[in-house]
Amino acid sequence: MTLLAAETEVLNSLTPAQSAPKMICSVYPESVDIMHTPTGTHSFEACPKGEGEYRFAMVNVVPGMHKDLAGLGHIKIFDTSTEDFAWDVIGISKAARKGSKETPNTSSDWHKRGYFVPVGDEPTPKELKDARTRLAKWCGIQVQQGDQEYSARQQISDVSSAAKVAAVYLGVERPWASSNVSNAEKAKCPRCLNDINFGATICTFCQASIFYKDGKATLAGK
Repeated sequence: MTLLAAETEVLNSLTPAQSAPKMICSVYPESVDIMHTPTGTHSFEACPKGEGEYRFAMVNVVPGMHKDLAGLGHIKIFDTSTEDFAWDVIGISKAARKGSKETPNTSSDWHKRGYFVPVGDEPTPKELKDARTRLAKWCGIQVQQGDQEYSARQQISDVSSAAKVAAVYLGVERPWASSNVSNAEKAKCPRCLNDINFGATICTFCQASIFYKDGKATLAGK
């Protein structure tokens, strides 16, 4: 026990190994800031595919996290290892790793998106392969959801950003995907040939109903 101030003291039940910094690894293709109540904000760089290789990003979870003991603000206790905190950041609680359904502080699907805590100081090829497999599966689900979101009104704004990231990552062409949005902000109305906003479902000039196929504006039934 170390006295910090007149009415503040710390109880530390962790070993040096449990208190050592721990890395989180990511293969997710976008830059992300993960907010985690106990440990703060963790910023990850984007890890896009490139020239036959995949990049990965790592951030450090440092020790020194604390919580109030029994609601008494003048007593702090350190009883959670940095490894447990690291897994909690990406949505996997300590209890969940042991088969329980305890909710982590980060209620998210970061692990499914390709985030993980490597066993060693650097990720192994198998850990990276497993992470990319999870990410590809997650992307497939997001693309299906993106198709459903877009089908109702055919508005790009209805599609989640996660679905757009997933479509680009998998290399699938969708009229609502980020790659199409950035490369084709305008489209030609297939009836009057005036420029319209890409994703618009009604031409503002001739009032034609616009649909999209393979990233191109078309008329119904065409």
